[in-house]
Amino acid sequence: MKIKLPDIEINSAFVFIVVSVLLLPFVYSSAIPDPSLSPRLASLYLIILVFACILLFYRKKNQKKIDGSILKRNIFTYYLIWIVISVLSIFFAINKSEAIFECFKMLAFFIYFVLLSLYLTTTKKHLNLLVKAIILFLILISLRGFYEILMVTSLTSFDHQSSYFIRAFSSNRNLFSQIVFLGLPFSFYGIYRFPRAWKIVSTFALVFGIILIVILLTRSVWIAFLFSALIVSLVLFIYRKQFFANRKFFRVLAFSGLLGLVIIISGIFIYSRIGNVDVFKEQMYWVQNYKFGSSLERVDLWEKTLEMSSDFPVIGVGQGNWRIVFPLYGQDDLRSATGETFFQRPHNDFLWVFSENGIIGLLFYFLIFLATFHYAIKTIRAANNPDSKFLALAMIFGLAGYFVIALFSFPKERVEHQVFLHIIFTVTLISYHNYVPLPKKSKRSGKNLKLVLLILVAIPGLYITANRVVSESHIKKALQFRMGQKWQLVVNEIDKGLNNMTTLDAYSTPLAWYRGEALFVLNKKEEAFRSFKVAYKANPNHLHVLNNLATTYEMKGKRKLAKSLYLKTLKISPHFKESLLNLCAIYYNENKIDSAYKMMCLAEDTNKSERHKTFLNTILKRQLYDLRKVVDDSIVRKSLNRIRYDEEWLLKVHLKAVQEENKFSYALVKEVLYLIEVVDSTATAEEAGLLRRKYLEIE
Repeated sequence: MKIKLPDIEINSAFVFIVVSVLLLPFVYSSAIPDPSLSPRLASLYLIILVFACILLFYRKKNQKKIDGSILKRNIFTYYLIWIVISVLSIFFAINKSEAIFECFKMLAFFIYFVLLSLYLTTTKKHLNLLVKAIILFLILISLRGFYEILMVTSLTSFDHQSSYFIRAFSSNRNLFSQIVFLGLPFSFYGIYRFPRAWKIVSTFALVFGIILIVILLTRSVWIAFLFSALIVSLVLFIYRKQFFANRKFFRVLAFSGLLGLVIIISGIFIYSRIGNVDVFKEQMYWVQNYKFGSSLERVDLWEKTLEMSSDFPVIGVGQGNWRIVFPLYGQDDLRSATGETFFQRPHNDFLWVFSENGIIGLLFYFLIFLATFHYAIKTIRAANNPDSKFLALAMIFGLAGYFVIALFSFPKERVEHQVFLHIIFTVTLISYHNYVPLPKKSKRSGKNLKLVLLILVAIPGLYITANRVVSESHIKKALQFRMGQKWQLVVNEIDKGLNNMTTLDAYSTPLAWYRGEALFVLNKKEEAFRSFKVAYKANPNHLHVLNNLATTYEMKGKRKLAKSLYLKTLKISPHFKESLLNLCAIYYNENKIDSAYKMMCLAEDTNKSERHKTFLNTILKRQLYDLRKVVDDSIVRKSLNRIRYDEEWLLKVHLKAVQEENKFSYALVKEVLYLIEVVDSTATAEEAGLLRRKYLEIE
């Protein structure tokens, strides 16, 4: 009896494809602030490193050579130029460690794209395996989504707000909805291509996916679905002779269209049973009216990002540095004005690339999508196999939808979204490569050197991303200790997490700032000062970093530096209360009482802190005291003294001055004259008139 050894090529394909598609999106760690991003990126690097090594070993052992002709396609050239531009942007970045990390993220997806393109060209079995893995993933992730919906509905009513709890191993609801959408094109293809068992599985995947898209209320995905359907309909109309001659295609298309319509209606019905169907009207209103809610916020982000891009049009602000430079373009009209929220991306991938890589980077990034669309259309025109035509059409559906999602969200940041996008790139490219040969036949030569180069890039990529995961685990511990005010433990954890490649947390706050804050509370002022300076170097536009560094400069007697940093903070966010109060104290100590009062007015808050109340009361009394010095009428001075010793009265006059947009001294004189003439009747109308003409001119 002969025992047949397993084919190492088929096994490596199975491991690579199944792990990267079926398991990678489920990698999740609650031990770090963003539980999916860094762990999935590190896992992707591990997968591609192992696969590249297996592929290299297999080729050497069997003396076979890889056909690398597919790598001569223009899409790889566009991609490489975009990477080169991103690498060059590191030299112009404020935070170079973030720029380097983002470049290695790009390289991970590029290497994945290259390996997948080289490998899937060998046999069609690999493509079918890939599609089946995605279909299974879509079913599993959908079942998880339905389970979470059931959990939510068992605790509360299901509405727009509670839908945000539905994540299914994604960081938020919208990202979950987007990854479900990106799996739909492969379900369409499975219904068309596979035999009965897998056809049924594909149908279930499609049904589950569309129902979730309907009830998860993600507007960008709704628009993406409609736009994709429109683009596919347009392609079908233009190339109708290529498609409708095939009866099988017509049946599948009619079935998919009818099924999709039924699913959408069913999804709305299901939502009407577990939630309020009126929310659909609200969502449609938000789609139409951009001057409302989160739509308005996105428009503000886009406008400021375009302003940033116009200031750095050639090379951009540097890869990964949008979130560092963005505050300079004003935060007063955004949620980030208070220093509690920090925007990490512009919610538009193309503007994101434009701002970080300049117009040239944006051009080549856009060309990657344009080339893929071109390959799909060419395949439809050139292919003699109906399966390939339908596959190209399905990839157009996915590509068009991703393009729309990228206009309203940030799929470029998420690992699982990029894996699915690069699978769309690869599948489209391979079909094109098979039916549209290169002008000149490429020489089939050994490509082991290229594999070695990919491995050499993947090794530091794995080290950097794995190191980021470890650092973020310490960051989360530090944040937990910070909430419990265990300041020495905060310092200990930050010391473990802070390194040359991890200087910021997931919210763009420098790790050194947390360290400085803890040391300041521990009364280690000099160490805190040094940490705040390190934090400033990592992110010089962070409100809390600027404010705390300025405070330490003031404590060291360097008032000029302190004032400049406070003023920079207020340029970013004119109503940032901490800096307003600190600058108020400086002006008061410099005897600039009017300037101090102006800062207090800007820092007005309905929920005033004790510090705010103390500052305000001190300044109001000082302004009243200064007014008394220029008043020579005893009756007026006596009335001013009555107000001076009544804090509630002082505050009332202050609020009236703010409401009427008058100076406090003016409001005081009006109050005193009203008191003299009307309340106390210690002056006649004629005498009060004389006093009014005399003192209401005081500024």
